[in-house]
Parts: sequence; C-alpha cells; structure tokens
Amino acid sequence: MATKQNRKSTKNPKRKLFSVRKIALVVCTIVLIAGIVGVIALRRGNDAATKMHTTFNTPTAATFTDTNNVMFTSDNIPDVNNARTLSHIQPLVISYNWTSGPYNQAVRPDATSNDITAGIKISPFVRGTWARQGGGDELSFSPDTDWPADTRFTVRVADNLINSDVAIDDKTISFTTPRVTATVDSFNLYPAPNAKKSVIGVAVISFNYPIITSEFNDKLTVKLDGTKLDFTVKFDKFRRTAIITTAPVQITNDDQIIRLKLNRVSPAAGNGATQKLTAHATVAAADNIFKVSEITTIAADDTNGNAQQLVLVNMTATAATNTDWGKYVEIYLLPEYKTDDEKSDENPHQWADDEITPDVIAHAKKIQTKLVPFVNPTGVYQYAFSYDVSAANRFIFVRVASGFESASGFYVKDGASRVLSVAYPTRTVKIAGSGALLSLAGDKKLGIMARGGATAAHVNLSKVKSSEINHLISQTYNIFSENIEFKGWSFGVDDMAVVFRKTIPFSDPSMTKTNYASIDLGAYLDRTGGDKTGIFVIQVAPDATAAQYSDRRLILLTNLGIIRKENQNNSSTLFVVNLSDGTPAADTEINVLGRNGNAVWAGRTDDDGHADIPELSWNEYRDAREPVAIVARRGDDVSFIPYNATAPMVDYSKFDVDGEYYYGATPLNAFVFTDRGIYRAGEDMVAAGIVKNKSFKALAGIPVRAEITDPRGRDALTKTFTLAGDGMFDIKYTIPATAATGEWQVRLYSLDSRGRIDTSLGVATFRVADFVPDNMKITTTVAGGDTDGWIGVDGMRANVSLRNLFGTAATDKRITASATLTPTNFTFDAFPDYVFTPNFISGTGLADGTARASQTFT
Repeated sequence: MATKQNRKSTKNPKRKLFSVRKIALVVCTIVLIAGIVGVIALRRGNDAATKMHTTFNTPTAATFTDTNNVMFTSDNIPDVNNARTLSHIQPLVISYNWTSGPYNQAVRPDATSNDITAGIKISPFVRGTWARQGGGDELSFSPDTDWPADTRFTVRVADNLINSDVAIDDKTISFTTPRVTATVDSFNLYPAPNAKKSVIGVAVISFNYPIITSEFNDKLTVKLDGTKLDFTVKFDKFRRTAIITTAPVQITNDDQIIRLKLNRVSPAAGNGATQKLTAHATVAAADNIFKVSEITTIAADDTNGNAQQLVLVNMTATAATNTDWGKYVEIYLLPEYKTDDEKSDENPHQWADDEITPDVIAHAKKIQTKLVPFVNPTGVYQYAFSYDVSAANRFIFVRVASGFESASGFYVKDGASRVLSVAYPTRTVKIAGSGALLSLAGDKKLGIMARGGATAAHVNLSKVKSSEINHLISQTYNIFSENIEFKGWSFGVDDMAVVFRKTIPFSDPSMTKTNYASIDLGAYLDRTGGDKTGIFVIQVAPDATAAQYSDRRLILLTNLGIIRKENQNNSSTLFVVNLSDGTPAADTEINVLGRNGNAVWAGRTDDDGHADIPELSWNEYRDAREPVAIVARRGDDVSFIPYNATAPMVDYSKFDVDGEYYYGATPLNAFVFTDRGIYRAGEDMVAAGIVKNKSFKALAGIPVRAEITDPRGRDALTKTFTLAGDGMFDIKYTIPATAATGEWQVRLYSLDSRGRIDTSLGVATFRVADFVPDNMKITTTVAGGDTDGWIGVDGMRANVSLRNLFGTAATDKRITASATLTPTNFTFDAFPDYVFTPNFISGTGLADGTARASQTFT
C-alpha cells in the first residue's frame, strides 16, 4: 500500500493543472455561447415588443373663464372684478405614443388607482390625484392647488407600472412651469370725483399667477413730471389683478406726464419674479381736455327693430347733462349736384370737406335732428343724433360748434365739421323672428321683413316630403340653425323637395322704411302628391339670384312639440305636447328612424304625452340602423328632432341654473370655512364645514380626513374622523408661535376602503400674519351734513364710528376730535345764478384766543 501511495504522489502536477484549465475553458465557452444566444433572444424579444415615445405638456397656471379683469363704478372708473371664475387647474398629461411593434397599452391593464398613485413620484412633492386615461396610454395628474411659478418638476414612473410587453423610451420626465409675468392692461385718465378740473390716473396690471401683495406698494413708484405722486392700490381676491389709482392731478395750461414704475414682484408660490414694468399717461393741457375727436354716421336699429340713421359725435370727455345740443350740432343735406352742368350725370356729386363754402350751405337743406339715447362702451363719450334721408347716394354736412361745457367744467375751444356719405340700411329681406316652429292651429303664415330699399321679396319655398326626414338630418350639420349647411355639394334640398318660387312686391321701397309681408304655408300643404306634412326649407332675398344662395331656414308647420330628456342609462324620455293649447299629445305615434329611413324603434305616447325610448347602443344600432331622428306623427301632422344633436336645447334662461360643475367620481362634496380668515401665530383657528351627498344617502359613519397645510405645503395637522348624520364638523387647531406667515389651507378628503386618500371634497384658505398693532377705521359724519344748506353751530353734532381690523366695534378706545371752520364760496344746483360768499357775517361773537376747540372723551 505504501508503494502504491507513493506512485500516486509522484504523478506530474503540471498535467493535472492542464486538465483543470481545459475543463474551465470548456465551461467558459459554454457560458459565452449561452450569453450570446440570450442576448440574441433578448434583442429579438425587444424588437418584437411594443415601442412607445413619451410626450407631455407643460402645465400653466389656471386662467380666467372671461377676460373682464375689471368692473366699472358709477363714475366709469375701473374697479376690481371679484365675480370672475378661474378655470380648472390644468393637469399634467404624460402620453405614450406608439412607434413600432404590435400595439399594447402602455400602463398595465390591471393597475389600480392605488397602484398608479404609488408607482409615480413627482418632485418637489405636490398633493394631487393621478389617473389613467386615453385607453391606458396616458397618465394625468391633477394637483389640488395651482402649479407654482418657475418651478422645475421631475416625474418618475416605476417599471412595474408599465406593461411588460411595452418598451418606453423615457420613464422620467422633467419640466419647468412658466415664470410669473406682469402686464399693464391699461393706464388711463378719468375725471376726478368731487374735484373739478382734475383727473386721476388708473393703471390696471394683471399677473398670470397670484402675487405677494404685502410687498407691492414698496415696489411701486408713481411720479408726476418727476415729483412723487400719492397713489392707492387695490387687489382682486385672486391676487392677480392690481388697480393703481393716483391722487387727483390739477389740469393746467401745459401737458403733464404721470409715470409709473413697478420693480420685480414675487409670486405667492414658486420662484422667480416679474420683469420691471413702466407705463405713462399724459395729462393734456386744459385746451385739449374737452374736444371733438371724431364725427361718423351709421345706420342702426332702434329698440323696436326699426332702422334709423345716426350721426355719432365722439368727445374726449362727458358733456354736461344740461347741454342744449340743438344749439351746437347742425346737419345739412348737401345739394344733389354742385353745378347745373352735373345734372346730366347719372350719379349725384361726390362732396368733399374742402368744397364746403357758405354758398354751398346756403343751398343745402337743414335737417331736423334730435339726441338719441345711445349705449356707449365704458370710456367712450359718444353722442348720437338721428336724421332721415331716403334719397339714394346723397351726402350730409355735419357741423359741431364750440362753446359747450364738459361735466368737469372744461369748454370746447374749437368746433369740428365733416362731410359724410349718408348711411343707409343694408338692402335686406329676411324671415321675421327666429326659431323653426309655426303652429298648425294658427293662420299658417310666415312673416317676411324687408328694408334698405328692397323692392320685392323673392322666396324659394322647398316642401320636403316626410319620407326624406332621415336624409334631411343625416346630410346636414345642424338642421335647426339659422342657415342649414349640407355636408356635400352633390346632395342638397333639391334632391328631396318640391321647389316653389314666389315674388312679393312692396309698394313703398324707400331706403329707411321697413316693409312686412307674409307667405301662407298652408296653401302648400297638399301640393306634393299626397304628402300633406308641413316640412319646409325656405330662402328669401331681395332678388332672385341672391335667393338661390341665401341662408336656408327649416320651418315646421305642426301642432306637435317634442322635448327629449336623455337619462343617465342612455335611455330617453320623450314628452309630446299640443302647441295650440299646451296639453299632452296622447296616443301619438313615435318612431326612431335609422339612416336608411326605416324605423329602428316604434311606440306611442301615453295619456300624459309621454314615451320611453330604450338605449339604442352603437354595437347593435349602427351603419344603416344608426338612429338619426325621433319623429312624432298624428295623421298628416309630423314633427321631429334629431336623435344626436347639440341643438336645439331647452332654454333655461328663465330659471336659476347657477351652480358648480361636478367632475369627481365620489358623490360627496363639502363646503369648508374658517371662523375668521386671518390669524396671528399662537392663536386658535377653528375650521368647520358641511358635507353633502349627491346621491342623498346617509352620511353617518363615512370616514374622511382633514389636513391643514402651511404656505410651504407641509402638513401641520392631519385628522381622520367619521361624519355625523348631518354632515357637519369642526376642527380646532392652535397655530404654533413659530408658524410661517402666508396662506394656509384646510382641505377635506374622502378615503377609500384601505383608509387612503381618494378625492378632495372641499378646501378653505386662511392667512397667518405677523403681529401688527390693531388697525382701526374711524368714520365721522356731521348730523344734517348731507343736505344742502346751513347748520347752526348750537345744533352741530358729530357721529363717530370706530371699528377694528376684523370689522367689529372697537370699544374702550380713547378718541380725540377737533373741528376747523373755514370760510369758502359755495353754490347750490337749485340756484345756479347765486353765489354765496364768506364776506358777510351776521351776528356778534367773542373770540377766546384759541384757534380750535377740542374735547377728549371715552
């Protein structure tokens, strides 16, 4: 055994090492081949995967639903408009767009809303709601509060949220919200209230984000010809519009310039600041304050719809209310021809301003005129004067004399004159009134209105057979519009109707006269081969050629009115009434027509004129069976409405339909408020609210969560509780002594089955401000001081009202009052010819050696 062991130990070690290396080489080769095969397989797998490209929008701040950022006071001076409404906060939408491979949804089909919320991170953090939309190829994020300005966000989408069969080029996106900007919307001058011959400058500056208003006044300077000018600033409740009003500026004999400069203003949330702004307004010299700026003429309708010819005189300021315009405004009808030689010409002379001489005026005809009430846009000082000229192609000469006064005491120094071509109403023939229904129980006559010198009404009357209702709707865009528009040029009303043409002459076709006529549609009911239904398409115009191309109007001659209500389950409730007396149209045949004209559903109304139409889903009712019209028929009386149309709709203008649009999935909503709205650090804040259930189910026991956040978005208090049966709640919170100043929020959320936040139900804001001494407002009125006349010294009494910062009565405050009597000249409107001077003193008295009298009281 010893010998054998010695033999083994004497084997060559190099041969053993070679064998090990050989085995290792073989293993490495196998692994390498497997890796190559795996890479090839993976690449083939990736080539076969769905590839998508990521796009996204950059959300901006919420905008207003209207552009009227100011209202106007009774003095036509701009004021803040707090009645505006902000649009819904713009969501962030991440879209995954297919580029190659078989199509698959980008987001996992089985991903729940909680999975989506957990799988997406946005930095810096913003509270809001993530949702899937666009069939699974879009992710949207709706923040609870508006986006901050000039802030860079990064959004990361987790791998496990994306479909495993989809390759997305970018799961991380970044964007920066827009910078805060300021815009000078206007900087105009207005007569200063209670200050004659003075003006105030009013600048309106708007911002695309809410701003920090506390620093605004320090960033603003206003100067009059280099000298600082006092001003006041007023903000709207959104903190996005500032109205700057200067102190009154006395008008002098020279031009003056008011200059405004606004340094960089910071947004209430976010980063950055606005650019510097400058603006200026010129206070014109006294001679240029009140003058004629323009003279024009138009033809317009009066309140009764009758055409009238008007001369419009634009002034640069409001005229005095007692102006006798007949002394200052003259209108002349210029001669038809300038010389006798022109009388042979076909057209009258074309007068120009430089041709008017005293001799021309002597041969002109003065026209009677009167001031016409005229609604002016704010800031426009326009006066309208009526005249009447029926002769065609004539000219008038308008002269406005100098010397009349403005409401602020300035006079027109230089008059103005102008030669104008007479304004005539447009030659028009149209159907009188609006709408499409004409009662079959009435006289069956359709009114026609003409003016502007139309000599006749040319009518194209197309009577459509009731068997063509499906084509009348399917081949037009909106059958009940003022002008029916067909979808193609190859199919029109001539393809489905019998056309009649009629001419109605007018006995007095003068330019300013409105003529009326009518068409008896009842005479055409039985003129289409046995179809006596009253479906007409009518065109009217001043001549036959124009009638071929004029607007087409549908007129239904019927006694059946139809109202359709679409239900939440996509069924329809139909109500049919008799137009003659408003009673229900019982036992009326109802048909829903498909595109091919065949009925896809049929029924009859009950005793209440009511019928229920089931859901006609697209899966079953499509192509030739697609519903196009709902037709009500009773004998030869037919009425119809389109099955799918945005118009006509029920007019709710007579009813109060104000309210909020509802977009959420939960039936709950809440109104949240605080007891004061503004607090100091260390004080108690009480928030309260009421929750309502749109489904009218019980509220007791429903879990909700209230969160209070500071201006930086950090949670200060989170409280989960269940609602009481009445849905009312209140929360008490002590604001820390070191609390951040600014706007805080109280928000109420509904919770899902796992106790996690589901939907925002309501929000309230309050402000935390630094300690400042109580700001008090004092108001003093002199008893009897609001009447014209004198007040006896013995009976003089002052009424003082003092209130603190929050509007409550300020009690136990020390008040010191003083009165100074200053002699002055004054007048009364009732006695314009009298001036009362301080030069005459009646009675005797003795001065006590003091300049004033004062009394201190508590």
